[in-house]
Amino acid sequence: MRVREGFHILTLGFFAEDGIPLLQLSELAKAESGILVLAHPFTLSLRLPKPTSKLPVHAVETHNAKSIPFRRSSALAQEYANRYQLATTGGSDAHSPYSIGNCYTVTDTLCETLDDLIDAIAKKRTRGSGKPTPIPVRFGEIILSFPYRLRRF
Repeated sequence: MRVREGFHILTLGFFAEDGIPLLQLSELAKAESGILVLAHPFTLSLRLPKPTSKLPVHAVETHNAKSIPFRRSSALAQEYANRYQLATTGGSDAHSPYSIGNCYTVTDTLCETLDDLIDAIAKKRTRGSGKPTPIPVRFGEIILSFPYRLRRF
């Protein structure tokens, strides 16, 4: 989801309206025992703000298969997580079956349920890992998304 400040946030354990302020989302997460993950914070994008101070989140997505440039954005996200002592995660940002599993979250504990994953992130027992989505797959996804993008106008 996108919060009012422009950041993309992944919510685990609860649902919230798109576009609400991050502080309000943080309060909801606390009330619902949920987790907030700052998604792809350092990808090359003119539309997404870059975090410059500690945000009220539990984790940072350090590995996002769609981030450009992958290595640099992953390194910057890891530095941010280290600076503010946040858990780290990974995600494929898959918009087609060909992208699933390129990046993922690794835990040092068995996670069989969403509650197990939330607990692992809260205890900082996770890390992001993976590789970028291959360029031909990305181009294919862009082409396949044109009808959807045209309908939005």
